[in-house]
Amino acid sequence: MSVYKAQRNPSKAEFLTTAKKLFIFTIKLSKKFPKSYKFNMYQDLYNLTRDISLSVFQANSYYVSKTMSQEEYEKRLSHLYIARSKIYALTFMVSTVYEYIREGNNFLGTKEQVNNIFQDWVDLITTERKLISGVIQDTKKRYKKYQNELKE
Repeated sequence: MSVYKAQRNPSKAEFLTTAKKLFIFTIKLSKKFPKSYKFNMYQDLYNLTRDISLSVFQANSYYVSKTMSQEEYEKRLSHLYIARSKIYALTFMVSTVYEYIREGNNFLGTKEQVNNIFQDWVDLITTERKLISGVIQDTKKRYKKYQNELKE
């Protein structure tokens, strides 16, 4: 049975694929950066997106279940919190780069092309931020539910 697109829920693993898309998008964009920007501007963007991807994949290695220990639960949340904080830092960096490019250092093309590139980038960042926040809430809810079941 098929479900209308508007009624579909995000996949439980969508936060992983979106993190990977964000990382790949940043890598591809780096090829357009001049060499003089690679070490002071691009390197931070690359490191943030890499850290986001690694953190969500590390968090995903801890599966929420009845047998999950408190330590595993805390490690999963810790990785998710790190990813979420890096998302906010990435948002700041992308907005800073956007402002810098708009001042006339336009190596990405016309204003319309730049706006489209940054809109796609911000859309990926926003989607990933929402997904990570949802996974954090879901992790807490499921862990609490399993703990209550074990007490009964």
